[in-house]
Amino acid sequence: MQIKQREFAMHECFNTLIKISEDIAKEYLKLSFFDAVINNVDRHNENVGVMRNRKSGKIISLAPNFDNNLAFYSNEEITLTPPNKDGLIKTFISFLKTNKIAKELYLQIDFKDIHIEDIDKIITCIPIQPKISKTLSKELIDRYYYLKDYFNNQDN
Repeated sequence: MQIKQREFAMHECFNTLIKISEDIAKEYLKLSFFDAVINNVDRHNENVGVMRNRKSGKIISLAPNFDNNLAFYSNEEITLTPPNKDGLIKTFISFLKTNKIAKELYLQIDFKDIHIEDIDKIITCIPIQPKISKTLSKELIDRYYYLKDYFNNQDN
C-alpha cells in the first residue's frame, strides 16, 4: 500500500471509529502506534475489527490485534532505517498532524516506558537468529521512543 493510500485509510478508519466511540478510536490509535513500531506494513481497513455485544449487536470494543505476519523482519532480513526516515512512522505522524481529533486523543494516551531487557525477554520466545535479536530489540526501542516522544520534542 502506498503512503498516501495508507494515510487515507487511517483517516477513514479513525473517522468511522470516532463516530462509534472515543475509547474505540483511542484503541485504534494505540494499534496504529504499535503497527508503526513493529513496522506492520499490512494494516488496512479490512483487518481492523470490532467486537459486538452478542445480544444487542452494539459495538463494544476494537477486536484484539491480528494479522501481523508482515511485521518487522518477517523475512529475516534486517534493514535498519532511522525512525525519522521510516515511511510507516512518517505516515503515522502525518496522519496525526492532519487529524486534529486523532492528535488530541493520541496525546492523552499514557504510553508506558519500556526497556530493552523487556523486549529481549519477549524476543527469546521467538525463533529467530541470535544476531537478529539484539538488533531487533534496539530497533524496536528506538522506534517506540521516537514515536512516543515525537510530539513532546517537536513544535508540532
